Amino acid sequence: MRQLFILHQKHPDLVPYRLDEDEQQFKDILWNWFAKHYTIAGEGIGYPRRQLLEEANEMITEKFGPIRLMYCHDPAWRYLLKRIGIDDTQQKGSYLRLQVWKKDTGGNFVSNKRRSSGPGGDFTYEKRKKQRLSNRRETAKEKDTARKRRENQGRKKQTGM
Repeated sequence: MRQLFILHQKHPDLVPYRLDEDEQQFKDILWNWFAKHYTIAGEGIGYPRRQLLEEANEMITEKFGPIRLMYCHDPAWRYLLKRIGIDDTQQKGSYLRLQVWKKDTGGNFVSNKRRSSGPGGDFTYEKRKKQRLSNRRETAKEKDTARKRRENQGRKKQTGM
């Protein structure tokens, strides 16, 4: 790079040389990362928008350190979404799902799974607990909540309700 710059200084007509602006370089890095790890050709529910933003920020901090983080109104993030085919200029929240899927090692899409652990539907207390604790141990608050639940169930059995 430095040698090209020096040659361009000496012979500007022979060596075409230009530098992209930092913002454009950042957008290109972001797009290349997206194209390598994600696809827009998939089926089913889309990828969570917020999760994609967080994964992009993880990539940025891994490669460049915490000097440049993106937020949902960042021009680079808006550029990425527009390049994917989503115009979210009127979007107020960032929790909607995108028509994006992760790629597996063969380049095919990986189907997204809904990971909701809300209280409704099929998600009972035990299923929510299993979902939350798949990668970590229970916190003191969670242990206390489980203890209180057991005590309340015991009281209900004793009173015959």
